[in-house]
Amino acid sequence: IYIAYTSPPPDNPEDDGDVFLIRSFDGGKSWARRMRVNDDKSGRLQFFPSVAVDPEGTVHMIWGDTRDDPTELDYHIYYSFSKDRGETWEFNSRVSDFPSNPNLAFPRGRYIGDYFTIKATADDVYIVWADSRLGRVAGTNQKVAFARKKLMPAPSIFISPPSGPGGEEVTIQGFNFQPDLDLFIEVGGVVVATAHVQEEGRFSTQIFIPISGSGAHDVTVVDTSG
Repeated sequence: IYIAYTSPPPDNPEDDGDVFLIRSFDGGKSWARRMRVNDDKSGRLQFFPSVAVDPEGTVHMIWGDTRDDPTELDYHIYYSFSKDRGETWEFNSRVSDFPSNPNLAFPRGRYIGDYFTIKATADDVYIVWADSRLGRVAGTNQKVAFARKKLMPAPSIFISPPSGPGGEEVTIQGFNFQPDLDLFIEVGGVVVATAHVQEEGRFSTQIFIPISGSGAHDVTVVDTSG
């Protein structure tokens, strides 16, 4: 039995909270000493851990972590795992690619940790959490963010023709985008077209390349999630 929780460390009263794991190997009759999982030295808050065990017995844990923000308002999701039933932990790895702020996700920041969870199978580890990045630009907002341990295919675009004179149409195809989202296509930082991603994560559209100065122009595709 594995139980993960947050607590101030007894040896550092200035620390706002670490994540710990306690374990029982006899069905709860006795418990091993608690193990601190986060490895930062900052004294900043770690909170709302979630733990899972894969079929091979490896223990996996995630938690919200404010170590990267001196104000302790923004959090990232961190991950670690143990191959010896929680005795030692391999590393602390930052999972999220953008910081979240509870106050930008939910009214008064409530319930933010209800939506952190991790599941582990024999093949992969799956992580979800509440992500508030859209709350920085559109008012209180949150998305369910997802990550897995195996590499995920990165979005890419194919441009045809890749070069030529201005004033002509160019075909842009996209692959491995998030399905069923609207896209904005920019040329040189200016939005010139919109498109929509199909269920298989692809899109295809034509854009008009404006006549402008010679040389290369950046073509950027941004979906509505940012």
